[in-house]
Amino acid sequence: KVISVGDILIEKHNNNHEDDIYLLNLEEDNNLYDPHFWFNVKYWQVISNYITLELGKLFPNDKVYFDTQNIKYQNELTLTHEYIINKINELEESERVLITAHDAFAYFGDCYGFSVDAIQGISTESEASSKDIESLIDLVISKNVHVVFIESSVPRKTIDSLIQSAKSRNHQLVIGGELLSDSLGGPDEVGSNYIDMVKYNIDTIVDAIKKERS
Repeated sequence: KVISVGDILIEKHNNNHEDDIYLLNLEEDNNLYDPHFWFNVKYWQVISNYITLELGKLFPNDKVYFDTQNIKYQNELTLTHEYIINKINELEESERVLITAHDAFAYFGDCYGFSVDAIQGISTESEASSKDIESLIDLVISKNVHVVFIESSVPRKTIDSLIQSAKSRNHQLVIGGELLSDSLGGPDEVGSNYIDMVKYNIDTIVDAIKKERS
């Protein structure tokens, strides 16, 4: 059996936002939702509870084991959520701006108080136009942003184009690091599990922004 974790989020979203689930609509289709919900740790906690419930139904003899492991994992997720908040508090509110290659971090921004903008849309298959790049340069100049981020699952050419275009307007941008967006790290790499991935991303973001303070 396949456990469709997205279905439970849609159900809670439609049920008067049960458990404070607010899914983000895709601009081109209000019946579709941004799938990158895992960047809100609280949503991942809802998913973990749902998977535990479904596994208990499928394997009732192991229900106690699943419940026990989920309690431990929920505690780890709560600590991870707090870790993110504490890390972000190292930044001034005006510094909490995240510029990436594609639009994968909207749930992160909503949950943790970041302004998030990207060159490409939700899909990594979408192409950025010169107008998209120029609009984003206007934004980074107005917000005095000097750090942008590439992603492990997206070619860096659009970010390189953004940096060069900003340079032509006498505004310096540097790559702050590579974020994990649509995939985890490999088995022996950083971010090989959900919690490590989330911590790696926030460490990379905050440390890079602090380094480039003017």
